[in-house]
Amino acid sequence: MSEETKKLVRKCKIVNFQPIFRDGVEAERIHIATISWLDEIDGVEKELISGFDIIRQKGIDTIGEIKAYILPDTCAPDNQHFADFHRPDGDIKNSKLGGWMLEKGVQIGRRVRAKKFNNFVKSNGDDVYSHGLLLDVPNDILLLPEEQWAEAFGVVKFITEESTSGGNKGLSKGELPQFVRPATDEVFIKDGKVKAGIEAAITAGKIIQFRRKKDGSSFTAYNRLTEFGREDGVCSRNLEKKLNQKIVESYLDVVGNVVRKNYNKDTKELDWKCTVSGIIYTEETVQKLTPIETEVSDAFVDQYLKVKHSKGKTIQEALLEYCETFNVSLAISGELIGRGSNGSGNKNNPDRLVEPQVNLFDLFDISSGYKKRLCSADEHNLERFCEFTGIAMILVEYEYVFNSYDELVQKANSLFKEINEKEKIDIEGFVVRPKDDISFSGKAMNDLYDSKK
Repeated sequence: MSEETKKLVRKCKIVNFQPIFRDGVEAERIHIATISWLDEIDGVEKELISGFDIIRQKGIDTIGEIKAYILPDTCAPDNQHFADFHRPDGDIKNSKLGGWMLEKGVQIGRRVRAKKFNNFVKSNGDDVYSHGLLLDVPNDILLLPEEQWAEAFGVVKFITEESTSGGNKGLSKGELPQFVRPATDEVFIKDGKVKAGIEAAITAGKIIQFRRKKDGSSFTAYNRLTEFGREDGVCSRNLEKKLNQKIVESYLDVVGNVVRKNYNKDTKELDWKCTVSGIIYTEETVQKLTPIETEVSDAFVDQYLKVKHSKGKTIQEALLEYCETFNVSLAISGELIGRGSNGSGNKNNPDRLVEPQVNLFDLFDISSGYKKRLCSADEHNLERFCEFTGIAMILVEYEYVFNSYDELVQKANSLFKEINEKEKIDIEGFVVRPKDDISFSGKAMNDLYDSKK
């Protein structure tokens, strides 16, 4: 199980409750539950307060009670654990979950998203959203280690099925190479560990930056120097993709007859059989014949290899030129946006119909065999890379020395509203980081945008 999957369901404890109000009067039946969970910081396990608000019915929870917290942007399967969320009052039409996650056309589960409680406000006047799901824990699951809870509940990360020609997702080379792990996927700033990192940065007086989070297809591309020369590749989510999207479905023998895959009833194994002579070939002997390659359509790889930028080069070409010029091994992360990039599938995505393009948000040094995020203080940084290559960078929207974590969250929410008023769009969120170091990185999500997924 991947590290990413292990963190989708948290073993949490209810810490306290906060009232919410409508027309100045405290709600009688519902309130906000605040939760905490254990995380390791600097090698020490600590109890961290989550920043996620969860709306709960009054009287059903007690302070100190252990629950399972299902994070936002996960996929809740239609099983016994989530029956009440899929079918409130027994009717699937009343479900408050988001859209279905599909895998080869089959419904896997529905998105866990933010849910707005209209006409209610918090004590500070902010709108009320509920994030994630809080579940009772069956005894058999309670006995398991926390890293096994996601699998036990059937929860996986929500992934939108990409739109590709013929419904084919293309060919993968394998799992992410070790030197670009883990996948670049920002953690919510309301996560206890990231929240603690932000608070430490604020205490130290650091400048914190907001960059817009684009809703597209995330990728990581690399170019590195090995003992055999330069090597490059591109990864989507947790897989490295094949740059040559071709498969061998058949062969031609020496006289031009077609040889195809065959199920051998005698051996009950797959082999290869000539359609004319009936001659059988093994996997080893068929390699001596002439392969017939079929190109597989993969919108992601097509966009990566074909989209050119201001200096007339593709991402692959630009990355190679920079790495060769400065004799470095680097990885870049960004978003493929525009037509052909499905993103979260939100129809309100402002970049959904623009010309296909790339926006970068990260640069890594991979020369040591693992990836190290580079910041503005490093010799090779994202600004320098983008200026040299002409590839667009996601620009800083706002930077400030904040006085508190709450002030940072409130500023992000006010910026979401300002952007909506000025540009008439809703954005997915901000990536939040210190300006001059890599002490934390997280995403501040726009609840209004998330609630429409």
